[in-house]
Amino acid sequence: MTGVLTVDGDVDMSRMEKIMAAAGPLAVTFHRAFDMCANPFNALKNLADAGVARVLTSGQKADAAQGLSIIMELIAPGGMLQPLWLVRGVRANNLQNFLDAGVREVHSSAGVLLPSPMRYRNQGLSMSADIQADEYSRYRVEGAAVAEMKGIIVRHQAK
Repeated sequence: MTGVLTVDGDVDMSRMEKIMAAAGPLAVTFHRAFDMCANPFNALKNLADAGVARVLTSGQKADAAQGLSIIMELIAPGGMLQPLWLVRGVRANNLQNFLDAGVREVHSSAGVLLPSPMRYRNQGLSMSADIQADEYSRYRVEGAAVAEMKGIIVRHQAK
């Protein structure tokens, strides 16, 4: 997984060529740097031309539900790089919208943030550069959410 941009917000094609050469036969995924591109349509074409296998995107919005209109344009015939993985905000309650729009693969954490069971709290200290980071919570994948989303996908594929 990689994501390299120029200072002008374009895919850095000279660096991508080197990355693709180094990857050899391995499938390359371009991460959410894609959402920071100045022109996602040019970026997608350049990535497809470079041989990138998939792109992670939320449609240049905070979450994929908000970016659905751009995502639909990106996967429209002629502009399509498939699979286009959607990230941020893909949940069982909106998954069908993405599948109906033509998205073939999604990426979801399907989880929840839970408080840590740790009782001792070293206040005023963070292991992160972000001193506001919550050191006393943890993310857990919800098996029921994964199963529900899988069921939605299986039913969609059976249509």
